[in-house]
Amino acid sequence: MPKLKHLLSTKSRDESQGRNEPDAAYLARMVRENATRQNFSALTFRFCYGLGLGLHTAELARIIAGNAGGYTSLDRYSELSLSAASVYMASHVCRVPRTLADIVGLIGVSADVVHTAYTKIFREQERLRDAEWRDIFGGSPNLSAAQIRRTLPFPPLAS
Repeated sequence: MPKLKHLLSTKSRDESQGRNEPDAAYLARMVRENATRQNFSALTFRFCYGLGLGLHTAELARIIAGNAGGYTSLDRYSELSLSAASVYMASHVCRVPRTLADIVGLIGVSADVVHTAYTKIFREQERLRDAEWRDIFGGSPNLSAAQIRRTLPFPPLAS
């Protein structure tokens, strides 16, 4: 099952999968245990927890940020900015939208920086191979990434 489809389908149920704690408790524990780390996983989980987003949204944000971190054209952006932009994108894709104002209020970076990083991530995803895109967001194997992308509920590029 593609990652996004799985994450969206588990929106209303506990996806603890062998853990002895519900998703919200797991996310809170991950945030506590990684409070001093500045990697994509720790940052996206921390931001999603602070914004009241669920584990499925945090996982999607982590996937997006991890992919964005590999683009050389995004090297000038900090992990903080890329993680914030990824949370913005994931919140909209998972239909629990948060505004740029919500995100920058929590993180303390400029809305312009997050908006620009989001725009760059969105444009860089055009370069993803179709298989990578389907692995993250799902879709028919007969459709190209560009055709799948048009059907997704991405947020507008306006701040």
